[in-house]
Amino acid sequence: MQSLAAIAAEQTILGSVYEENGRFLMRILAVAAVLVAIGFISKHLPKEAREQAGKGLGAVLGWALRLAGRVVAGREITGRRASTAGAFRSGHYPDAVQFSAATRRHQAAVLAAEAAYGPDADWEGLRGRVREWRDRAADAVLRGRQAPAWARHAGRIAGVAGMRLGAVLRAVGATLQGVQLGVTSWGRWPYAARAAARLWVAAIAWLLWQGDSRAWWVLAGGVVAGLAVAATGPMAAGWWHPRPINDRERYAFGLFGGVAPVLRLDTVGDEERPPVRMRDVLEFPEDLAADGAVITLLLPMEWQGTELQREQLAYAIERRIPGEWDANYQLYGDQHWVQWTRRPAPEADPVLPGLVSWIPSDNPRRVMVGQTHQGPYYVDMGSATPHWGVSGGTGDGKTTGLLIPVVHARMHGALVDCITLKTNAFEDIEGESGIRVHKSGRTAVAAIAEFFVSMKAAEAARGTTSERHLRPRYLVIDEFGSFVLAAKLWWKYGIGGKGVVPFEAWFHMILMQGRSSDHRIIVGAHTFSREMFGSSEVRDLVGTKAIMGPYSDSKWLVTFGYAEKIEYDFSVKGRGAIGITGQPDIEEIQFAYITPEARGYLKKCEDAPEWFDRGEMAPWITADVLAEAEREVAVAAFLPGGEYMVDDNDDAHAGTPHNPRSEVSSGAGVTPGVTLEKDGQDHGQEQGQAPAGAAAPAPEAPPVYSLSEACARGILPIKYGTARNKKSKAQKAGLYFPEGVTAAGVTYYTEQELREWWEADQGASRTA
Repeated sequence: MQSLAAIAAEQTILGSVYEENGRFLMRILAVAAVLVAIGFISKHLPKEAREQAGKGLGAVLGWALRLAGRVVAGREITGRRASTAGAFRSGHYPDAVQFSAATRRHQAAVLAAEAAYGPDADWEGLRGRVREWRDRAADAVLRGRQAPAWARHAGRIAGVAGMRLGAVLRAVGATLQGVQLGVTSWGRWPYAARAAARLWVAAIAWLLWQGDSRAWWVLAGGVVAGLAVAATGPMAAGWWHPRPINDRERYAFGLFGGVAPVLRLDTVGDEERPPVRMRDVLEFPEDLAADGAVITLLLPMEWQGTELQREQLAYAIERRIPGEWDANYQLYGDQHWVQWTRRPAPEADPVLPGLVSWIPSDNPRRVMVGQTHQGPYYVDMGSATPHWGVSGGTGDGKTTGLLIPVVHARMHGALVDCITLKTNAFEDIEGESGIRVHKSGRTAVAAIAEFFVSMKAAEAARGTTSERHLRPRYLVIDEFGSFVLAAKLWWKYGIGGKGVVPFEAWFHMILMQGRSSDHRIIVGAHTFSREMFGSSEVRDLVGTKAIMGPYSDSKWLVTFGYAEKIEYDFSVKGRGAIGITGQPDIEEIQFAYITPEARGYLKKCEDAPEWFDRGEMAPWITADVLAEAEREVAVAAFLPGGEYMVDDNDDAHAGTPHNPRSEVSSGAGVTPGVTLEKDGQDHGQEQGQAPAGAAAPAPEAPPVYSLSEACARGILPIKYGTARNKKSKAQKAGLYFPEGVTAAGVTYYTEQELREWWEADQGASRTA
């Protein structure tokens, strides 16, 4: 027989079963009663009311089922995606204009937290500061006396404990920061994580409602799991990091928002038609920079694809997608689409080096002047236009560039005359054998005269026994415009010359005839203006032209004509453009820098003939050649020892040949066999020192001023505009106005000329 306890227990179990079954049965009966009541009510309702009630009930049930599905699946309850999260991957907020202020604050907080607690934080620096604070505290306590060993040991223990405590506190702070950011970035969680969190909350609520004590264990387990995720995340230990955002997540939402209005896509939908979703019409690569990246957009069949509509789509791509893209439309068949492919990035423009070393050439007619994008650039001086020039402003490096032909010429045995009005222009090569530097308008004219006669004599010596004595010669003129002005001033005011300046004709004839006699000219100028050379035909005889530094439209035009301009970085010293007259191909060039090595190259060259270094004329200049040159262009008076190169009081016209520094050399010393021959030159005299009894040079020209400079300096007590009007009226009326000297389009006058004109003009005004 069963005991009473067993019987009571069995009855208790049966009672609980009956009670549970009774509750279940009551639920079924309640549901059945509700359905019967709904059916009874609907039976007595009008048909339209029954249909509306059915639709409403269906909508409520559908909403409830969708809500339950979103909750279980971890999706947004509102049905609108907050980020690009997937089932098992974290997401990112799309870069769209609908960012809320809260989202922007959250992103700023993420960046700040990563800087403070992330893996790139300066933990070592913080530890160093802690050690420094510990040492300062110890010094403050000890006050200079030696602490006992136990105190030092205790201090070290306290310092280490403080650092460990600080590390723990930092870890705790980073973990809490991670928890905060994790909670605020709920929308970026993977769907699975969101579903687990919702089920965790639901389980706790259900257990608490049932009065089950296991609810606290579930709560504690979830909290521990969350803290573990935060402690190992990017804010603390950095064991894991959210998935980096890709280009589809960054740009696709914005592009879809831009093209939807253009294509009139219904992104809302209604009862009859679902909304158009981005994934239904847009295929977007994860990496726009990947090879073969293509953006594909399906087009509505009713979209016409007019020029305006295509421009609107192109505008959306341009504004919302980085890079340049080419569109390919397919508007035939049963499916219309457009594909955008990335336009290949243009090849980066090659960049010339900022410094190019000079390369000596074995060919005496080809000189390396710099480097272009094609490689080393050589000027061909054996061509039909063997002369060349460089233009550039003050400080652009043209004088440095002119050292190249000087060194090249000397390395191949040529003799070089340099003309410059700048004191230190050729100081890096001055004084070397085979190079003569002339630094005044008077001595420069003498140098051109001797160079011209040398050219004529060399041409006459071709094919004769004297040809073996000929040497190639170069005339390098720096600051050509200043030289022309100085020479004209010396001609007009220094020696009182009238009419056409003769040495312009010598210069032009050298340009035309110098190639056959191996006499070449290299010019450095601020610009290749026609006025400076006298005519366009003469200017074009300078075959290869170059620009150093910046240029204006007019400067480019007079240098290269109508050739296409090229842009270059003129802030780089020695950077410019170079080309040949009459050819359209102009190249960017970095001129070679030869200055530090110039004198070293020259030291290795064979010494020039003694007659050249003594400042004498070329030995191949004969009396017959000199007489012919005199008949043609009246050159004898300008040669060393000529009428205009000595003092008028010297009856013998003692020669003053110019040495490599254009200073008065020793004695007469001109070429034997010429009518200017003088005896008794002392070759042992120091360079630049005039011997006793040497002839004094002719006086140089007085200073001159342009009309604007004269007004600015107060030479003329009127404004420049008034002076210009007076000049114009005087010239039109045939009245007196100083002739002056014109160079490079500017006319210059002496102070005496302007004052005399002003007094005459004021006197005429008072008389009138």
